[in-house]
Amino acid sequence: MRFPQLRFRLADSLRPRDVHVTLFWAGVVGLVGACVSALFRTGTRVLSEFLFGTSTNALAAPTDVETWRRLAVPALGGLAAGLVLQLGSRWTRDKPSRDYMEAVSIGDGTIHVAPTLVRSLSSFLTVASGGSIGREGAMAQLLTTAASWIGRRTWVSVRGSS
Repeated sequence: MRFPQLRFRLADSLRPRDVHVTLFWAGVVGLVGACVSALFRTGTRVLSEFLFGTSTNALAAPTDVETWRRLAVPALGGLAAGLVLQLGSRWTRDKPSRDYMEAVSIGDGTIHVAPTLVRSLSSFLTVASGGSIGREGAMAQLLTTAASWIGRRTWVSVRGSS
């Protein structure tokens, strides 16, 4: 008669706890973040090589190209980035644009996808065309937006678990 007790104990010990579920989704978010970062870096490198016409690194590319490209590419990249922000503001009018630190510290952790995509595309164009804003902020924003999106579609609590 011990078999039913053993079966219930085994089933109870194999049932995932809140911490296991949280760790699983943290792993998924980490994997998504690594993929997003790799895509962003590769995309900026490929676009930069196309725009500057050279395969040298982004820092050396402007010194290895013709003068007209050194002037035109960053100017046109800045223009394109500004147009993306201008046109994107119409698309994201009803969604607040939150920084990830703001969403965590004073909000509920919700970061809307559309405003992040607009801002990240603008950053992508700026960085690829030789602008000096840095790619780390856009990659971090994309990762936290992906984490927020995944969190809203799963049963993991906002506060986490212990």
